[in-house]
Formats: sequence, structure tokens, C-alpha cells
Amino acid sequence: MSSFSKLERDILATLEEAGEDDLVALLNTVRECRGSGNEIDAFRTAIASLIKGNFVDIAKSRDKVSRHWIPLPTLESLALATDLGSLLHWSARDQLWNLTDGSRRLQVVLTDAGLTVAREILSKHGWPQERVPWTGDSQ
Repeated sequence: MSSFSKLERDILATLEEAGEDDLVALLNTVRECRGSGNEIDAFRTAIASLIKGNFVDIAKSRDKVSRHWIPLPTLESLALATDLGSLLHWSARDQLWNLTDGSRRLQVVLTDAGLTVAREILSKHGWPQERVPWTGDSQ
């Protein structure tokens, strides 16, 4: 568990309760955002690392019968994570990140392995107590 950055741990801990979250909402939740491109860079790095480790999936649509999110293939998920900068824009008025017009909402879904690690993180570190500002790295 020590190989996870603080940001990765916070993402997993946040996802543990519901098992999923809207990607933009998650970005705006895990840190106090201020509109810096460094926020996107750090989040992109953390999400890509969690995708590569099979701890989270990215999904765009739900199964018509079960209503479960349908994970995208890993390479497509990583491509979306890499392209986050073009999918998001900062709203100075609302003080949060939003999807650019025409971008489709993306869901971050915890995998079984991610759920196991998220519970270990919560057991060891507890819930994140406060939203900390972005520091420009992937803390």
C-alpha cells in the first residue's frame, strides 16, 4: 500500500463508498481546486496509474439490463486519461472543473482489486479529513 501516492489513496478512499463516481466530480472532490493545469496533470497521472494497476476502470455507458457500468478497454481508458486536458475546462464563476461542451461524461469505477485496497487504505488511514489544495505533484 505504500506504493500509492496520497492522491491515489484519496481517490480510492473516495470511491470506496459508492464504488463509482463521475470523473469530473471526483477531480473536484479529492482536492481543493484552483484552476491550475497542474491539477489536471496530477489527476491524470494518478488515474492512469490506478487504471494500469487494475484498481479502477473508466466507463461511458451502462448495461441495458443490469444497469452496471461497462468498463472500457484498458487502452481506451488510458487514452482518455491522457487526454483529460482537452476534455475539461475551468469555470472561474463556479470555481470548479467542468467538461468541455460536447464531451461525454466519464465514470470512474472501482474494480474488485481497487475495493480491497480502498478498504485497506481506510482501515489504515481513515477517511480523508479535509480537502487539501493541489500542490502541483501527485501527492
